[in-house]
Amino acid sequence: MAQAARLLRAVDSLGGDAPNDLLGVLDEGGTLVCFGSMVSLTLSLHVDKLLYKPCTVRGFWAARRGARSSADERARWLQEIVQMVLAGTLVLPVEQAFALADIGAALATDTRPRSGKIALRA
Repeated sequence: MAQAARLLRAVDSLGGDAPNDLLGVLDEGGTLVCFGSMVSLTLSLHVDKLLYKPCTVRGFWAARRGARSSADERARWLQEIVQMVLAGTLVLPVEQAFALADIGAALATDTRPRSGKIALRA
């Protein structure tokens, strides 16, 4: 009988209860990387998930890594991301789009939970 694949990595951009749900499906020794807070600025992690099935929880902020990388590396990443978006393998949900003249309203959305990105349009 074939052995089932182990789930050793998960990413979360939501915050709130989502990280806890991901810890529930990770295998022992897995790593959860949190890189956003679209739903909440806090993470809900139940201690039993970490005690009975030890996993690692890490934070990642792309701006920090970008500042340490060369211009060529950043250009390569951007090209890869654009290719994934165009191919439909990376979906970037937009909750609301604002006219550039309404940038103040767009910035005000940063303080509340949301279900997608805030975009600006010309």
